[in-house]
Amino acid sequence: MNVLTAYVTFANSEEAHVICKSLVEKHIAACANILSPHTAIYHWDGKLNEHSEVAALLKTTSDRIDDLVKEIKAMHSYDEPCIVTWNIEGGSWDFINWVVAQTNR
Repeated sequence: MNVLTAYVTFANSEEAHVICKSLVEKHIAACANILSPHTAIYHWDGKLNEHSEVAALLKTTSDRIDDLVKEIKAMHSYDEPCIVTWNIEGGSWDFINWVVAQTNR
């Protein structure tokens, strides 16, 4: 089982808080760090868009990533929310073991 960081963007702080809190309460993610608003610039439906959004970093495991994606998509306001992950390769093993314990409940 790998420990992962998921990067997810949200329409606003309220949406980020509601979804991230739900993921942690359900032990799908061990924790979430909601970051300050930023500007997103992207093409969607043939138009160039620019607006404010909020990102979060969530710590989870490879065993829970499908649940995380499913839960976010069910609650998210975007048609296709940004949900990307990368493996945690090292760091504090006490923290990494805590993430595994929290998401195995």
